[in-house]
Amino acid sequence: MALLATFISVGCKDLGPAPAQGWRTGPVPSGGYTQLSLAVSGEQVTGTRNEFGIAGHPEGSTSVSGIWTGTSFALVITPVAGTEQPASFTGTIVGGTALQGTWVQAGITRTEVFYKE
Repeated sequence: MALLATFISVGCKDLGPAPAQGWRTGPVPSGGYTQLSLAVSGEQVTGTRNEFGIAGHPEGSTSVSGIWTGTSFALVITPVAGTEQPASFTGTIVGGTALQGTWVQAGITRTEVFYKE
């Protein structure tokens, strides 16, 4: 999944290294984490977000859509089931190894980092 050197182009516009791959948060002491699996086509981003709980036990997934400008991204996380609020995640790729940005969900804003798998 080493797509770090992959460049996405639209017309003559170089969109830079794309976030098309697997990303995950660092684990919490219980072993839980969040994973993003993203695909990029031009400027469009699609994918899934998977939640893992205690000892990495799967807890659910949501769909992801958004845009990639070559230097930044804006994602919308849409719950598959009605038990969770929609979220947004906007930010940049840092050093080709992390997606860093602002996560907003249910009126709560926090900084979030996803590391390349």
